[in-house]
Amino acid sequence: MQRLMKGFFAKYICPCSKQLAREVAENSIVLLKNDRGILPLIKDEISSIAVIVPNAEKTRLGGGGSGSVTPFYSVSPLDGIVSYCGDDVVIRYEEGCSIGGSLPVVYSEYLKPPKGTNAREGLKAEYFNNSNLSGIPVLESIEKQLDFSWGWNSPGENVSKGGIPYSLVED
Repeated sequence: MQRLMKGFFAKYICPCSKQLAREVAENSIVLLKNDRGILPLIKDEISSIAVIVPNAEKTRLGGGGSGSVTPFYSVSPLDGIVSYCGDDVVIRYEEGCSIGGSLPVVYSEYLKPPKGTNAREGLKAEYFNNSNLSGIPVLESIEKQLDFSWGWNSPGENVSKGGIPYSLVED
């Protein structure tokens, strides 16, 4: 099988594609590039560090489902920096932009329903069971708030649980 796959890729990937892929990968590496020789940190030569990155306080070891990993112990990036630097280095942490899985809820007072409906607040939502929002929606509703955290559910009857393409309509 390995020989078959090697032959398959060799047939379809030319040397210029390999070179381009390598250049893209090299130019996208941020933490390990170290052009200015900042890493490894020499704690005796620094007085403070600003850590501005989402998830520095959390240990991310793998994906969900079968990609989940449960180690005997783990150390977050921030805890690792604090442990390495000790009390002699001031460490300031801010999350920066959030990459949390849940989006904030948008409440009804910020939503305007389309003209011709009896609703005073909310937004018209159309739900489709296809990815290009074509055809007739399988569900139309006035959403009193926008909260797209459905988990394993769907927003309503006849709406597919996988993907849930939707359109929000405002006049």
